[in-house]
Amino acid sequence: LDITANPMENVEIRTDINMWPSNGMTFDDSLVEQAYFRADFTNGVNLIGGKINAPFGAEEVDHPDMLQVSHGQLYGATANQFNGLFAGYDNDSIDVLVGVHNGSDAPAAPAAASALATVKYSMDSGHVRVTNVYETLTADDPRILVDLDTSWGFGDIGIDVEAMYAMEGDATDTGAMFKLNYGLSDTMSVTGRFDWVQMDSGVEDAPVPSNMTGAACLNYDLGDNLRSQLEVGVGMPNDDNEDTEDEMTIDAQLLLLGHF
Repeated sequence: LDITANPMENVEIRTDINMWPSNGMTFDDSLVEQAYFRADFTNGVNLIGGKINAPFGAEEVDHPDMLQVSHGQLYGATANQFNGLFAGYDNDSIDVLVGVHNGSDAPAAPAAASALATVKYSMDSGHVRVTNVYETLTADDPRILVDLDTSWGFGDIGIDVEAMYAMEGDATDTGAMFKLNYGLSDTMSVTGRFDWVQMDSGVEDAPVPSNMTGAACLNYDLGDNLRSQLEVGVGMPNDDNEDTEDEMTIDAQLLLLGHF
């Protein structure tokens, strides 16, 4: 449930409620997806305060914008929401957002003030965006994330690419994703996604596990406000341990989506 109000000119207040979140109907942080105000000033300057969806990443946050059932691994490896105060500037080609925040929903909640900066350059057929997130997780080892995402559209084809690198002390996370959507008709499209994530604890001689996943989704609009999505996903883990055998996983999901 998304609620938007404009109490005065150039001021927007928005709240997004997850009425049936994945972990059940609980009155905790997962219940409120977003809750913020935005004030737009002259010359493209704006101010945002509250809880916002992460202003980076190649994947959409939720349905009906998503052209697949599930998110990829990079969506889970980076923060999805931020709580803070942000200042921005945007024009026809450049979007800049900087700010301070005191918490992100994933992968961990910082204990002190942290910072975010993202720059997006848009062209006729797509965009390129670079983001840096600094999170004070502990007194000694902040988590520093660099994320690059780009999206392009060419007729019936949409291409999304994302890469991320995060470090916290000696530990590092590295990941990449490629996604393609092809429109078969006005009511039908197919989406293919492939991603890879590696997690290095930084401990000498410790295993460095990684995981590759792939997913294919058929999207079919049953009506103006009704869509069906059938997705088949494959997981290919590698625990970097010769004593254990990695098992490939296969799953299928069917989603019927109504939006009004």
